[in-house]
Amino acid sequence: MAITVRPDTTTDIVVITYSASIDKKDVQAATERAQAYAAIDGCSRFLVDLRLAKESELTTLEILHQPKLWTQLGFSRQNKAALLLSPVAPPLIREDVSFLEITSQNRFWDVKLFYRRSEAIQWLQGQTAFWKGD
Repeated sequence: MAITVRPDTTTDIVVITYSASIDKKDVQAATERAQAYAAIDGCSRFLVDLRLAKESELTTLEILHQPKLWTQLGFSRQNKAALLLSPVAPPLIREDVSFLEITSQNRFWDVKLFYRRSEAIQWLQGQTAFWKGD
């Protein structure tokens, strides 16, 4: 598992960084750790940094059920999550992350894909949800 989860106290954002293959077990563990930090610090914003991810081993069904996992772990639809991806990411990772963004938004989760960290942070720190004029 090559995942780090840490709170960034300067931005009040929990940062999840993947730097190897992405599989269901690692996603579950990282999500649980992120929720633990959020519960302690009262944080509601998350940056999922996938720029160093090597490959995705997630099935379509596992991606489809990710929002259900968030609900089970106590996340709120008031949370915001920015998915940060490299513009030259492997095609399967780009497809999976895009699918996660669409699946999440279709279930009214405030999730958005970015290719620049500064834009992701700016969006996370903003007050407007993506469907309200972002």
